[in-house]
Amino acid sequence: MPGDKLATKGSEYILGKGVYDKDDTIFSAVLGLAEPDERKVSVIPFTQVYLPQKYQQIIGKIVGTNQNGWWVNIGTPTNAFLHYTEGGMFLRDEDRSNLERFYAIDSYVCVKIKEINYPHVDLTMRGLFFKEIVAGKILSINPSKVPRVLGKHNSMISALQAYSKAKIVVGYNGYIYIRGTPTAEDNIIQILDFIEKNAHKDGITNIVEEKLKSIFGEISGSTNSDFSNGEYEQDEQENNSEVKEKTTIIRRRGER
Repeated sequence: MPGDKLATKGSEYILGKGVYDKDDTIFSAVLGLAEPDERKVSVIPFTQVYLPQKYQQIIGKIVGTNQNGWWVNIGTPTNAFLHYTEGGMFLRDEDRSNLERFYAIDSYVCVKIKEINYPHVDLTMRGLFFKEIVAGKILSINPSKVPRVLGKHNSMISALQAYSKAKIVVGYNGYIYIRGTPTAEDNIIQILDFIEKNAHKDGITNIVEEKLKSIFGEISGSTNSDFSNGEYEQDEQENNSEVKEKTTIIRRRGER
């Protein structure tokens, strides 16, 4: 609860997110789950809107274009902007008259936040892992639950990928991309729903790992090589425009 005493500030603890200090004592600033991490004390709120931070990996939906780039819905009150020079491809001046040929309206992209000048947010797709998302499914959860989905030192997301052999990309804005076998996708969606609803409980990682074992069995063989800590990298088949499938949207935020 806001105002709850969490720790005495000193050499042992430092301030994280969702807390404040008064008279060398650390208190909760929000309604949420206290999460001490080594020397840092933080509180993860039960619900929150997405607050963009520079360099975060997120997933967004193309909602409009002009001659300079694409407008992208990232779950904030105003749309972010992806300039054509930041779209991860070389474009000629004549290409700018029809940018929908490259990223169509309603398509999804994995991007990084480049600059923030509120209320304006600029995006980039420069980098190996930032691509258009094709095929698979996208789930939307409350952004406050993203740390639980990732887990400490990426323990949760690593387990989800290792057991399911699916591609999973977690955007800090609460959008999660999943691509695997139809059965694996459905099972991962159910587990992500479970994590979102039970994120406030202690030992959630161990509970989820037991669920993964019961569904997928013990880990065997190598994990999906296209992933590094949940980052997205397309394979050759995905880059082939002839085999692109429309991404299935499972649930948008606010829909239950």
